[in-house]
Amino acid sequence: MAKDRYRTLLFAGPRRIEFREQATEPLKPDEVRIQTMYSGISRGTEMTVYRGTSPYLKKRFDPQTKLFRATEQPSWQYPIEFGYENVGRIVETGPAVQGFGVGDVVFTPTQHTEMLVMSTTQTGPFFGDLVPVVKLPAGLAPELGVFLALAGVAYNAMLDGEPLLGESVAVFGGGVIGLLSVQLCRLAGAEQVFLIEPIASRRELGRKMGATHSFDPSAGEDVSLAIRELTAGRGADVAIEVTGAYAALHEAIRSVGYNGRVVVSSYLAGYGEAIELGDEFHHNRVRLISSQSFGVNPAVSDRWNPARRTLATLNLLPRLQLAPMITHRFKFDQAGQAFDVLDRQPDQVLQVVLTYG
Repeated sequence: MAKDRYRTLLFAGPRRIEFREQATEPLKPDEVRIQTMYSGISRGTEMTVYRGTSPYLKKRFDPQTKLFRATEQPSWQYPIEFGYENVGRIVETGPAVQGFGVGDVVFTPTQHTEMLVMSTTQTGPFFGDLVPVVKLPAGLAPELGVFLALAGVAYNAMLDGEPLLGESVAVFGGGVIGLLSVQLCRLAGAEQVFLIEPIASRRELGRKMGATHSFDPSAGEDVSLAIRELTAGRGADVAIEVTGAYAALHEAIRSVGYNGRVVVSSYLAGYGEAIELGDEFHHNRVRLISSQSFGVNPAVSDRWNPARRTLATLNLLPRLQLAPMITHRFKFDQAGQAFDVLDRQPDQVLQVVLTYG
């Protein structure tokens, strides 16, 4: 039986972490109680909530018009529970639960918390029409399950960019999603995968994971020219941008050839003064694609949806190199320190995992 009380992490304000203690409640018939084992921290979207830079904290998103609008009542206000990389073990089930049992290790796209209750019949936006309680593959170390959500982001970029067998792909950014993208591109049959990343250790890791070439964008070399020299003058067929930096997006646009595809998977906050759309973007008919992960490429939506993408990603997890990307582990009590390290020393961090005793 679950313990009587548990704690949940709150973003109390910009760069302010607090814990809220609450009592466990009886389960409804279709619910399961999950005791958290690990949760991962997202370097992108989640850090915009931690830093206070998310547009949801400044504007209201209208689901009907699909527009962000200026208002005194933004969509989100502190304190906020946030997170979407939770792995836990089911410790109790309601009488109507089917398909899940006590002891199952599951992933849920939920906040950092010691305990949570989830319905096994209600769907949500994260996985489409799939119930957001997913059993991890047998034999996969539970800690590695925290990568499911970000691997899904990388998979979504594949669905949007549609790299063909034998094509060349430039991946801008050697963080977790970038390194996952390198691996997925090679699995999909990319002949060349170029990793553009300023940190040497990440470039080295990227090469071990399948990148055929790597470039340091801070070294002064014209990366896009070098890519053309390696592709018989064509440029990359596809570029995947996962840096969150507008300057990198501009170089991604430069890197692709005529009618090339640039997939934007990162959460680009603020205004993009580094982009010059009158240059290569205009003259080379570059296709710029948003790969926001709540949806899939409309061109394949008759066969693909977020649920299928999640299941496909889940099946791929055992084939991916995941453990080398975990660089830091902190106890749940040390969550404030974990976020501070990500905020102040991002170049030294890939995946941060919170552990729960």
